[in-house]
Amino acid sequence: MSIYNYYRFENLLKLNIAKSIFPRFHINNFKGIEAVVTEDSVSGAAFFKEYFSDIDVFSAHSKSEMPNYLKKNFTSLNRVLIVYDAAAFAFTAKELFEVINGSSVAVFDWESYENFILRNPLFYEVYNQSDMDCYSESLEQFSEDRLADLAAYNKGTLLKCIKKDCDCGKCNNVFQCKFRHGKLKFDLSINDRNLKSLSIF
Repeated sequence: MSIYNYYRFENLLKLNIAKSIFPRFHINNFKGIEAVVTEDSVSGAAFFKEYFSDIDVFSAHSKSEMPNYLKKNFTSLNRVLIVYDAAAFAFTAKELFEVINGSSVAVFDWESYENFILRNPLFYEVYNQSDMDCYSESLEQFSEDRLADLAAYNKGTLLKCIKKDCDCGKCNNVFQCKFRHGKLKFDLSINDRNLKSLSIF
């Protein structure tokens, strides 16, 4: 369940108003970050290791383990960036926010790694919950399936199209891929660790 589908109802002049319980974060600058902690142990974690090689990247191995992992391994959350997939994080959010309350931790709450990649100019396919089909349990799963259709994506590995040493000739999907040998490359300003160039927030 998406963290943004978690509401409380407030009565206002005999009207019930639904208000989101959890905040939305808009972190798009990694300046000063010394460590990244992600719930993902595969492609999402591999993404940060690929593009932010000078930052320590840790994985909590699952969304449910994220709060305990932080309590167990970090006495201070200063200069730490926490990354989670908002599209399926609702049931862990309360516990996580209790752990980070009062700290100066930064939070990057993309819908999911796959949804983030699809929004990049390499693909430029922007999907929200209203775009989901009836076969997908979450926007995360929907984005996984769509990315698999486009570029033979496998959740267990970093998508070859966005690797810094990308070589279309070595990809087993090169003949079916409509992006092969294209001029568009994955657009991420690495030097200042800034995500504003994606224009997705």
